Amino acid sequence: MFPSAQKLNLEKSDKLASNHRLQDSKELIQHWWSHAWVLNKEHEERRFFAEANILLPDLGRHNQNTEDIFEALKLQHVRLREMQQLKVW
Repeated sequence: MFPSAQKLNLEKSDKLASNHRLQDSKELIQHWWSHAWVLNKEHEERRFFAEANILLPDLGRHNQNTEDIFEALKLQHVRLREMQQLKVW
C-alpha cells in the first residue's frame, strides 16, 4: 500500500514496522496515497478504495476515507504480527 526505499526494504526484510514507526509515518503514508491514487485519475482512485476496502478489516464496501483506511491498516498490522509471529522493525 506504500513504497519504501530499496535500502530500507532490505533492512526490514520480513519484519513489520513497529506501531510507533507506523504511527509516526501516518502523514507521509496518507500524503502518498493522496498523490499516487486519490488525486490521480478517477479509475485509479476507485481501484485504490475498492482494493483497500476488500483487503483491510472493518471497512465498508463504499468507504472513501483514507483516515479509515489507515486505522484498518493499523488493525491488520497487529493481526499480522500476532498471527504470524513476525519480528518488529
